[in-house]
Amino acid sequence: MSRIINPNYLLALIFSCIALTDIPLTNHAEAAYTLDRWYRMGDDVAEGADEGEPVGRDSGFNSTFDSIGSPGSGDLQDLTPFGTTDLPVYVDVSTSRPVPGDTGNSLAIQLDGTDDYLQGLNLNDPSVVPAGAPAGYPTYATQDRGMQMWIQPTGEVAGRTVIDDADEHGLNVTGAGNWQPEIRDNTQNSGVPTEVGQWHHFMQVHDSVGLQSAATYINGIAVASQDLNYNANTDIALIVGADAEEDPDTSETQDPDAQDPPTFFAGIVDELQLFVIDDGSTYGAFSYTEDNGYFTDVFLPSRSGYSFSRDAMTGHNLNAWVEGDIDFDGDFDSDDIDLFKDGWLFEADPISGNGPRVGDYTTLAMGDLDLDGDTDLGDWILLRQYSAAALLTIPSFSELGTSVPEPGTIVIAATAIAIAVLSRQPS
Repeated sequence: MSRIINPNYLLALIFSCIALTDIPLTNHAEAAYTLDRWYRMGDDVAEGADEGEPVGRDSGFNSTFDSIGSPGSGDLQDLTPFGTTDLPVYVDVSTSRPVPGDTGNSLAIQLDGTDDYLQGLNLNDPSVVPAGAPAGYPTYATQDRGMQMWIQPTGEVAGRTVIDDADEHGLNVTGAGNWQPEIRDNTQNSGVPTEVGQWHHFMQVHDSVGLQSAATYINGIAVASQDLNYNANTDIALIVGADAEEDPDTSETQDPDAQDPPTFFAGIVDELQLFVIDDGSTYGAFSYTEDNGYFTDVFLPSRSGYSFSRDAMTGHNLNAWVEGDIDFDGDFDSDDIDLFKDGWLFEADPISGNGPRVGDYTTLAMGDLDLDGDTDLGDWILLRQYSAAALLTIPSFSELGTSVPEPGTIVIAATAIAIAVLSRQPS
């Protein structure tokens, strides 16, 4: 039986617990990840790209550029175009950009689905240097990483591969035409169909600290939560537009032309970013509301309270989500608290994979402030934090129709929130 406890005592207990950990109360950090590579697919002015031209023809390096790093330092990992008959080509997307407000995005790369692909050194485990890496190749004291990009299928894509990093992280398409994320040899059917002529945003994050899973999002919605295990010591390449496999004869990256059935992807690819994360102490902790390009650049600007303003350093929206803004109208007010009440004890449907539940903007709209796929005590603690700053009153447990938890439960939950908060502090 639950004890009857003075609510003021409960609040004091919660915040005393957090104070004892010497952790400041804040939910999100700035610069939530460290960009390792940014492939703008023709929009880096130094690349000299023009619509209709083969990729890399005028770049001077026969490649599409990595835009994060310094020339000659070894930290620029360009992608080389391949094609048996013709190379991939630049296409004009200025009238149909994946992010409508991003006027800095005018070009992308078209893959023909027959023999086109792009290839470079893998990121895979950021703490490991792959064979063939130049002097100065960056390494990181973390195994956590992620990638995101925009994809538009233009033809038959069933059974094909969009991106494969070292045959350990990637996105494929099922035989039935659904997006299929892969971690190592584990593939998961997202249940989300590909659509020819439509832009899709893909993000995959390997996060052992916050999410404690390898999570995949399609158009900002969590579709898979997978096991964290992958092979850190492989020199298989990063390939965009085909499957990256080991050649059984040479142990090197297999020529995709040798694969049967073929895995070449027919579509347009744009704005590929690969990044590293950790617990927030060095490289930044993953934050869905700051890092997911669909949420920041497309979903938020579609709501009345937000707009898009491009950050030239990241390519993403400078206008951030307001903490606690459950109705996405640009502020945190009593309307959001009412929606929190309505969503209390909400639990999201399971998603594909054997990892823990993961939230997104659909669960956030139900009050899932900590983005773990449900609305519970952890979210109430965050709501209390936001409301204190906004001078708003939040519902008590009795108003939520819930008995007051045991003190031990409060302490555990508050400590867990405090530890999670620490991982999101700026370095």
